[in-house]
Amino acid sequence: MQAMLIWKATGPYLRTGAPHPPRQDFDYIDLGINTNAPFVAKRFGAVSGGGIWKVCIDRSDIDGFDSFKILNGVAYWEEPFEESELLMVRCHGPQSIRTVLRYVPQ
Repeated sequence: MQAMLIWKATGPYLRTGAPHPPRQDFDYIDLGINTNAPFVAKRFGAVSGGGIWKVCIDRSDIDGFDSFKILNGVAYWEEPFEESELLMVRCHGPQSIRTVLRYVPQ
């Protein structure tokens, strides 16, 4: 398994000058990523549309480990974070995902 530990930089917003105005029924998650950490990309521009997953792993008495994952967001925009080695990636959150799924034909 390959993963990155990230920190949630805000409740709804970290930046007020985001390139896209907030939309009704959408929520946003800003993630701060330390790009100086080992094995972490310096840029995330190509991950637009990539999932932000919450992964839960527990010990299992039978096979060693059980796990499940929950789609928690979808990345779509990045910017440098306050003149440091941090990068902020803005994501649509769970409410945004539910809003869009209402329009998917079943």
